[in-house]
Amino acid sequence: MLVELQQEGVDISFSGFDDVELKQMLGEIEIPNIDAGTSEDQGDLGVLSSKLVTCPHCNEDSNMIDLKMDWTTHAAAKFSCENFHYSRSLSAGKSVKVGAWEAGQFIGVVIFSRGATQNIGSLYGLTQHECCEFTRVALTKHKSFVSEILAKAIRFLKEQSPNVELIVSYADFEQKHHSGIYQATNWIYEVKTDGEHYFIIRGKKTHPKSIHSKYGTGSQRIDWIRNNLDSNAELYRTEGKHK
Repeated sequence: MLVELQQEGVDISFSGFDDVELKQMLGEIEIPNIDAGTSEDQGDLGVLSSKLVTCPHCNEDSNMIDLKMDWTTHAAAKFSCENFHYSRSLSAGKSVKVGAWEAGQFIGVVIFSRGATQNIGSLYGLTQHECCEFTRVALTKHKSFVSEILAKAIRFLKEQSPNVELIVSYADFEQKHHSGIYQATNWIYEVKTDGEHYFIIRGKKTHPKSIHSKYGTGSQRIDWIRNNLDSNAELYRTEGKHK
């Protein structure tokens, strides 16, 4: 009857039935079983099951449960940077090194350090002990999202260095870094920095701090480098980085 009335153009909303009752009578919805359930119907929140997530960029499936983060050694960090990072070098100075494993296999390291300057936190009213730099993420082939690896590494940093209130990082403009991992982990973009000067020694771009760390005071001059390391060494200035 209601179907026929509706087909004839009658406004059946005035029939006295509510919307759910009307849709049920018209066959538009089916009321589910609303009898009491059992504990077996519920999920166990104490058990993690494997869940594959597809990366929107590479369409690879990522099993996020397989990822494990833990502290790693200087040797492992050095190996990762020299083999998995475009700089082919481990940054000089004191650092915090967090390793990453997938299915028990070591895939690389995330490194935080004091940064290239002692005044890294002064611009924000923080001391050197309250601010650090995210220096490296050096990973071989992996399935987990880099943003997930970085987020977990930051949790390790917070536990190890509870005084740190701010992490600064620089995305290398010359390496075509688009800052995707920072966007995915909610970093705040500040500015594109001025370029820095480096030395090209035996074909390798080398930061002055690395030279000083290895050879001491006076070694950061181009004449000293040409006389002692590489007679063809050159000065090089970068295009700057995203901060």
